[in-house]
Amino acid sequence: MTTALTNSAHEPGYTALTFSPDGKWAYTGGSDTLVRIWRTDEGADQEPEISTDATDGVTSLSASKGAWLSGGEDGDVRLYNAGDSNMEGMVTSAIGVPIRCVALDPKGKRVAVTSE
Repeated sequence: MTTALTNSAHEPGYTALTFSPDGKWAYTGGSDTLVRIWRTDEGADQEPEISTDATDGVTSLSASKGAWLSGGEDGDVRLYNAGDSNMEGMVTSAIGVPIRCVALDPKGKRVAVTSE
């Protein structure tokens, strides 16, 4: 039987979620511009690391073995190392339009991005 954990991690509004392929990390991002980095081996009462790089709501997250990406209403796609809240760099920017989806291929070598 699977146990569900509940935690109100973000303000009301849109929330995105992705797991790392190994299941070690869960990343949540929301319309509050924050991305929270959860260790799945800890309980719901943990205090996750937080990435505050987005200037508008986070609309999409994706993770591979060694990295994770966030995309948002600000039109930027950011790259991070797995489990880390410090941005490594900018992948792309869709100036003036929000990012709707980001995806990493299973090997973490290619990125797909959609926007409006």
